[in-house]
Amino acid sequence: MKKALISIVLMAGLTGQALAETPLCSYQAKISNKDKTNSKGYPFVNVNGISIETVARIIRQDRYNYYVTKKRDKEDGYSCVFSDKNTRDFLENTIKNGEIEKFALLEIINRNPTIDVMVYRNYVNIHVPSGFMLNSDMRSLSGKGISYSQVYAD
Repeated sequence: MKKALISIVLMAGLTGQALAETPLCSYQAKISNKDKTNSKGYPFVNVNGISIETVARIIRQDRYNYYVTKKRDKEDGYSCVFSDKNTRDFLENTIKNGEIEKFALLEIINRNPTIDVMVYRNYVNIHVPSGFMLNSDMRSLSGKGISYSQVYAD
């Protein structure tokens, strides 16, 4: 009886958590060479080296290319919140203020992966094909301030 009660409580807790974690939207993005340079053609890696700042600029540039210049890759998809400059600035800053494992960082900078992005109210999860996740807390979208960003294996 005790086991059954614990299972029900755990299931109820997971259901509540799952409802709180419903994504606003999700999309795929091909990180190609055109996402790795600014609008003047200067490579981000030359500015920040191999760093989380470079990854943040690359992911932001992908959304800029999708919405502003229309330089889209076949795998690029629509995102529900990154069509304007302010939300792209916020995405970049959130990622820059976080953490990323070196393997995922190198995958984005040195290769051209197709990433899966799930956008939540307070954060984004970015799945890099290597099996790592980039988790960026986006609490500023709801007016609560940036908290953290991290990469973890799924």
